Amino acid sequence: MHHRRPQGFTLIELMVVVVIIAGLAMIAIPALTRDQSEAQVARFTRQLARDLQRARVEAISSREPRSIALMPGGYQLGTITGVAPGTFSLLSQLALPPDVWLMGIVAQDAGPGKTGFTAPSSQLATTIEIRFQPTGTVQLANPTGQPLVDATVTIFVQSANGVSKNRIVVYRNTGFVKLYEGV
Repeated sequence: MHHRRPQGFTLIELMVVVVIIAGLAMIAIPALTRDQSEAQVARFTRQLARDLQRARVEAISSREPRSIALMPGGYQLGTITGVAPGTFSLLSQLALPPDVWLMGIVAQDAGPGKTGFTAPSSQLATTIEIRFQPTGTVQLANPTGQPLVDATVTIFVQSANGVSKNRIVVYRNTGFVKLYEGV
């Protein structure tokens, strides 16, 4: 009489496979969340750069100033309706994704390789307005009532864990917008 070995897997074999899959998942999940955080920073920064370019083009083509107001929770794009900072008609707005920090700005070109500036070390705490004039030039305003200042502006965006860092430079004389990712 022949004994046939039962077909299928033993409980031990199944448990070994489950432990191996769990170990691989523990290794992969942090990498996936880091990649997701970096992707959120990249998406937000690219959208902000597109909206800055849109504001510049609309200001030149309509011959009316446009404004981007950077706020702790995101930003707003609008048509300027008054002289005082913050007086504009809202065209669009975008909120910050959960793991993305708008770190703030420096009123100078702080692109890669540039020196002589200090990058913001904490999240943006107040509203800062970037105005595009019909001539293509850029002005910087803040809500404290200080006069508008012609300035090249660098905007810093990073992930909450500080791993992914991007910059957007908006040049004073032309309004040209340059995005630097991973710097």
